[in-house]
Amino acid sequence: SHDYGLLIEDEDGVDLYRVVSSTGSSNANTHTWWTDGTERLRIDSSGYVGIAQTAIECRLHVSEFTGEGTDRTLAMFQKNHTEANLNGNMASNGFPHAIILENKDMSSDEGLISLCFSKFTSGSQSQAVIAGISESPGNMALTLNTESGNTIGERLRITAAGLVGIGTDNPNQELVIHSSAFTNIVLKSERTSATDQIGGLSYYNSAGISTATINALVNGTILFKTAGDERLRIDSSGNVGVNNSNP
Repeated sequence: SHDYGLLIEDEDGVDLYRVVSSTGSSNANTHTWWTDGTERLRIDSSGYVGIAQTAIECRLHVSEFTGEGTDRTLAMFQKNHTEANLNGNMASNGFPHAIILENKDMSSDEGLISLCFSKFTSGSQSQAVIAGISESPGNMALTLNTESGNTIGERLRITAAGLVGIGTDNPNQELVIHSSAFTNIVLKSERTSATDQIGGLSYYNSAGISTATINALVNGTILFKTAGDERLRIDSSGNVGVNNSNP
């Protein structure tokens, strides 16, 4: 094998900087960059780039091993702009994004682009995925997916129209929660006084005025209100009061 490159040393012969082009059979047409005697960056014969990684598995492979940079972020993308809201064209030349994930396949209008979170474990890796799913031209949904029993599954979807589905990939209302078993929503409060309201459901009109509410108290009482006034109450004993707060 033959290596060609540039080497810069200090006066004591310690490597300060080295760049090497290898034509050997094991690292044919591979270029490496070194500082302080340690390889820092590598471009292999396929054009794959490794930073602190010699066994490159993907187009850009960045590694940091145990004990290295333990108090620093692995990667950071910084962008300086004055936009305060998303608006207009979201394409690469239409808005100053810090980063874009894009699927460039043109064979179908449907498809996805995803971001995977993965953790090595004593068994199989644990993973979760955020995916953007193209529903049709100009329409993209967002999904949250988690792994259970080594199987990835969609848990939440926001459609292109802004409808939210939990346990369903086809919500037809603003919020749809679906389960094959008992479906429950829990509202929990740290309040402890018996007559404190701990949670409720409020209805507002387009002017932002509360038109009706259903509230629960710490002691188990349920209140029904319209136009801000209590109309009906069911206490913890099951007694019902209509326009009566002490049935």
